[in-house]
Amino acid sequence: MAVCSPIMLACTWIATRCETTSATSLSNPNHTTVAHVAADSENVVPKLISHAALLNHPLSERVPIKIAGNVHSKRTHKKVAFLFVGDGSTREPIQAVFPPDGVNEIQNGAYVELQGCWVQTQGRKQAYELHVDRVLHVGESDPEESPLQKKSMTVEHLRSYPHLRLRVPLYSLLARVRNQVANGAHDFYNGTSSPDDEAIFVQPPLVTSSDCEGAGEVFTMGRKPEKKTESLTLKPDVASGTEAGKLFFGTPKYLTVSSQLHLEAYSAELGDVWTLSPTFRAETSDTARHLAEFYMLEAEFRSVTDLSELTSRTQRLIQHLAKRLINHRVGAELLAYHADPKHKSDAEPSPNLEQRWNALSGPQWQTITYTDAIKELQAAHYQDRNLFTFEPTWESGLQLEHERWIVTKLGKEKPIFVTHYPKAQKPFYMLPSSLTADTNDTSCETVACFDLLFPYGTCEVVGGSLREHRLEHLISSMRQKGMLVPSNEKISGDRSPSSNSNHESNAENMMNSKPDFPFLDAGESLNTLQWYADLRRFGSSPHGGFGMGFDRLLMYLTGVNNVREIVPFPRFFGRADC
Repeated sequence: MAVCSPIMLACTWIATRCETTSATSLSNPNHTTVAHVAADSENVVPKLISHAALLNHPLSERVPIKIAGNVHSKRTHKKVAFLFVGDGSTREPIQAVFPPDGVNEIQNGAYVELQGCWVQTQGRKQAYELHVDRVLHVGESDPEESPLQKKSMTVEHLRSYPHLRLRVPLYSLLARVRNQVANGAHDFYNGTSSPDDEAIFVQPPLVTSSDCEGAGEVFTMGRKPEKKTESLTLKPDVASGTEAGKLFFGTPKYLTVSSQLHLEAYSAELGDVWTLSPTFRAETSDTARHLAEFYMLEAEFRSVTDLSELTSRTQRLIQHLAKRLINHRVGAELLAYHADPKHKSDAEPSPNLEQRWNALSGPQWQTITYTDAIKELQAAHYQDRNLFTFEPTWESGLQLEHERWIVTKLGKEKPIFVTHYPKAQKPFYMLPSSLTADTNDTSCETVACFDLLFPYGTCEVVGGSLREHRLEHLISSMRQKGMLVPSNEKISGDRSPSSNSNHESNAENMMNSKPDFPFLDAGESLNTLQWYADLRRFGSSPHGGFGMGFDRLLMYLTGVNNVREIVPFPRFFGRADC
């Protein structure tokens, strides 16, 4: 909308109060930012400056500046009017001062660009305010039609407008926290804490040919559209010979559930590597801890032979991220948000963030083996049969209620590593706890792995392991997990009905043929995982790594109890708005 001249004329009463900045203040090293925002003349618009920059680098009073953002609210009095403008860089809006009729044409929710003088305020809420002398731009907004209202809005209502809820102070703050923690990861792996933690940032693919975890919770890519208007849908008989030719990639492909396998390929050449990447799981869990699309911080380290080295690396990373947040302005904003009485609820007490953050300190987090944890759980269960819904057994694995008990009772509300889970519960690529273990007997065998459990209901945040680097044992593990397929059932092969007549003769030939890959039995195929086995076949070293649920870590650090509020555009079962 074009700015009406009456607004500009009405603001001249404030403009006369702006003083020209002296050459002395411009040369003052404590006010270096001023040189970037001050105007050379009345006709030159100063460069845009954020509220965060104004807080970090205070300006000399009455320096002309330009700010921009959305109007959170406005207030009009007899002699003066105020706009409270949030530019997304801080929790608190900028107080912009106008003459009493200077904001008549500006509504709540509008986007504004304002020029004026940064002046020390006479009020107590903030130290400075903007005395506006020019309204440079107004992006109109109708407050009556806007889904965002000044009255209290439920999280369910806001989830219906993810493209707009970022303008709500809480979600804007959470986005800045995400930025701060992500920057902290780059900072950590650039070696700022210790050169020993340096790792190379890589970007693995999102489209894969296999299910890394083997849980079957993958999103399958669709077939090629025959017409421009046809959507990419996957027919049930996609694996048949007739439909396979219509697949976009020729054979079935999936959205990644983990970048780990590809990180191993990077690590084989580059050494220590890491990534922060989206991952996808087609699970239908409707809980506060699950999403269909989420971010994982994953790392892979070459020549790691001890599980304790992996857990130490994990702890150092998380403590670095927490410390960096605590010492940053965004951390203070989180504390202020939860301390604000407006955000307190009798139904849901405010989290004690300082207590959460302090729980991450300490020289060494506690570690307990899975077997010992089961013994403790069973002892508690025998004392109180109503303590758990699911009876803890070594074979059945840990339920969420068991993990919470472990963190609370054994971890004393601090992070705790649970290590050496049964091999039967874990993916094929994990190294046995004992290299001399009988790979043919998996009933009591464990693998060198860990889950890191956090307190306050967060539970599992990180999972990691040493990787099976020996080709023969890797293939044996895949065989035990049922991951090797008959050679005639390769996904890229023909499984159409017309091929059934030759099935028996082909099977007989395969059983008598020599495998084309080491350690395979006759008739076996690695199928889409042959490339992964190649990493062991053509030069391999001991290595290990972990994957951290980045969004779950943010849940813990921010005190937000639902991951759907942590992620700006949450995708979960039945919902993928925008």
